[in-house]
Amino acid sequence: MVSIERPGDVAAEMDKLKQARDEALRAARSAVWDASRVNRLLTVLNEPAPLEFLLEKILTTVSELFSADVVVLLDPAGSGKYSPLASVGLPEDYEFEAASAGSIATLFTTYRAGTVFDREMLRAHPVFNELSRMLSVEAAAWIPMQGSRELRGALILARCTPIPFTREEMGLLAAMVYRIALTLEQIQNKNQLEHIVRGNQKIGRHLEESAIEEEAVQAFPVIVGADAAVLYRRKDEVSSICASVPAKINKSAPEWSFLANLLSNDQAILLGEAASVTNSEHSRFPASSADFPYRALLAAPLFHDGRLRGLLCAFRYNAVDFTLETKQIAMLYSGQIAAALENANLYGALRDELRERLSIEASLRESEERFRALVRNISDVIAVLNSDGTIKYVGEAAARALWGRSAEELVGITLLDRVHPDDLQTLTAVIADALGKPGENISVVVRMREGEAETWRYFDVIFTNLLHDSSVKGIVSTFHDITERKIFEKELTERAFSDPLTGLSNRANFIDHVRSALNIAVEQSTSVALIFFDLDNFKRVNDTFGHVAGDETLRTVADRVKGCLRNNDMVARLGGDEFTILIENVKDISQLLPFLERLLAALMIPVRLSGIDVNVGGSIGIAISRPNEDDAESLLHKADLAMYRAKKSGKGRYVVFDPAFEGDLPV
Repeated sequence: MVSIERPGDVAAEMDKLKQARDEALRAARSAVWDASRVNRLLTVLNEPAPLEFLLEKILTTVSELFSADVVVLLDPAGSGKYSPLASVGLPEDYEFEAASAGSIATLFTTYRAGTVFDREMLRAHPVFNELSRMLSVEAAAWIPMQGSRELRGALILARCTPIPFTREEMGLLAAMVYRIALTLEQIQNKNQLEHIVRGNQKIGRHLEESAIEEEAVQAFPVIVGADAAVLYRRKDEVSSICASVPAKINKSAPEWSFLANLLSNDQAILLGEAASVTNSEHSRFPASSADFPYRALLAAPLFHDGRLRGLLCAFRYNAVDFTLETKQIAMLYSGQIAAALENANLYGALRDELRERLSIEASLRESEERFRALVRNISDVIAVLNSDGTIKYVGEAAARALWGRSAEELVGITLLDRVHPDDLQTLTAVIADALGKPGENISVVVRMREGEAETWRYFDVIFTNLLHDSSVKGIVSTFHDITERKIFEKELTERAFSDPLTGLSNRANFIDHVRSALNIAVEQSTSVALIFFDLDNFKRVNDTFGHVAGDETLRTVADRVKGCLRNNDMVARLGGDEFTILIENVKDISQLLPFLERLLAALMIPVRLSGIDVNVGGSIGIAISRPNEDDAESLLHKADLAMYRAKKSGKGRYVVFDPAFEGDLPV
């Protein structure tokens, strides 16, 4: 029997198909709109601008993208200060009441993944009640800001219309807030290093201990994000407060004995590292006074010759602990302060010694022996040079420890024989400068040879011309080994410009290199090529094997791509599974073809996950610059469009950008 389909059944089936089509179109439009919003925010984040202008532009963009009447950024530095750092739609003098600080802290712990508030919840919550009443807020969203390691504040969005924030909006906001947090984290790390450099420049002008102490405490709260600072020194078993900021707190600051008791069980201090504690986590943290209402403490030790010589302490009024990065920055700074204080102490001792030798000619030999004994027992190298730069005297122990040769072997050779070739001209000029400025201190940083090997160490060298002094008749030179500090500074800089998962360059560093390459290409009448690719099956890897396997896949792909590069090529991870490659000195697409074939072959190699070979693959887009027409952002956008066309064309292939692609994705 043949069944005949009735017209009504056909119409119903057609309606279902239309509904399914409409839903698919809505989902596609939503995805495109979400991608457009993310791209717009990323464009803002990559713009070079001072922090205050960048924050205002970020919040204005978020307000427009999510139709929010109020956007507030709370405490992105993780310092516990709940006054808004930046806001849109909020009165300039608005501050969250002090009584609501505890409620804000509760929000961080209760809603770590974020949450939404309707009108009734806003009226009932102590943090948002006043905000809701003042601005007639009807709906709000709370999104914590998670940095690369720790929680770094929160973003608050509010609407004065009863339109709640949807689950899809919250998911998109979470992704955007993470990007914002990473950008602010990089800027704040860079600012901390800049503050240290400026502080060192100021400290380098002084040789008096008291002046160095004052400069140290003035800069420390700015560097670590604190409200107050105190410098404790310990001399001859006697401890005292040497400097503080604000100055009036020195009478109410805790005594050394209390700090020693509070930190007695902290192995970090004993190992020469920074330690921190808050009153919420330590029963012995005392009740704060009105003059000094501290709630969190950071202590960075000042060591010399393996002994604790002091503590550089920072205090916060809020019980928010200091981050690991801040502790590392504090250790870098305290080490430099300790060295500066020891140098000042050494120069004071040397100055007094020389004055005594001038006034007591009869005890010249005895005084010289005391001077030599002082030099033998300090960690820095002290040498006396002749006017031609040859070594006249150097301490035995320090010479062997830092230069790997005996004092006898070093006497008579020129100092210039020990310096790195790239620093030779600088050191020659500094010595000539010292010859023309008797009695003045002139400093320079140079690399010196370690022993006879081709190994170089960094030294901070201070020259004092005492050729006119009959008891010295030479240029007194102090060499302080700063190699470890230089290595640490390099590591901090690399961390700020690299992707923590793969070790490749990050987006900001890559964009800077592209801009530089474009300028060079214009001068040399060549072009640069940007190759943009992502992994075709990466989502399936995450869904099937989990995010840990996804991270391992990204690291494996990064290593394979690096193996395809030439010496001058650069690869970066923009985020997710998106990678970019910069190739310079390009004249024609044909010279890229061998590289593109190698890259495609590398992406086609299966990745071993849980004992299974998984084909990841990739789609590649290429954009070649046109002189004086393309900037870094537009060239990256073109490569992205070409990659999108490659993916539409069947994946696992490469496509060169064509202007006809401009309609493929929203700009």
